[in-house]
Amino acid sequence: MKPMEIKICTLVIAFVMLTLTACSNSTLPSCKMTPLPSTPGAVEQTHSRASVPDNTVQPTPEDLVKDFADSVKFDNEKNILSFTIPKGLPSEYSFYLWVGGRIKMGDGGMSVHPFGAESENNSWEAGKTYSHEFEKDMFLSASIVFGLQISGSPKALREIGINIDENGNISIS
Repeated sequence: MKPMEIKICTLVIAFVMLTLTACSNSTLPSCKMTPLPSTPGAVEQTHSRASVPDNTVQPTPEDLVKDFADSVKFDNEKNILSFTIPKGLPSEYSFYLWVGGRIKMGDGGMSVHPFGAESENNSWEAGKTYSHEFEKDMFLSASIVFGLQISGSPKALREIGINIDENGNISIS
């Protein structure tokens, strides 16, 4: 990542974490987290069959982060980015997720933020697969930041960054 992208990503993460903390500590009705209709540009939202049965041991934060990372896919032929929100998050934890991308624009690129409403409102649904189709021949890159924290705490227990390059190669840091 370029230094400017890292700064922007850090600011977005800080904003999301502060928003989640403020809403989790608030008793105001306006801070209730309610699911939103699907985001424009989302081509698919399905429930994952890879779920945690109710009678099993709860996954650890590391398991949840790994499950999320393993679910991230990019179909290079169709320009579709997809991922599944893990099931089984213990009630004492919360997670944050930010998705950004770059598309071709003139001689350069432009930032896009698929799933902006879901990220801002933390309205992700456990077990659901989210997909976004980028315009044909326009995709440059995508970045995803996924982290877990103890509910009400701004400190991340575990965080990963996932990058997808122009060729659809996925790297995790």
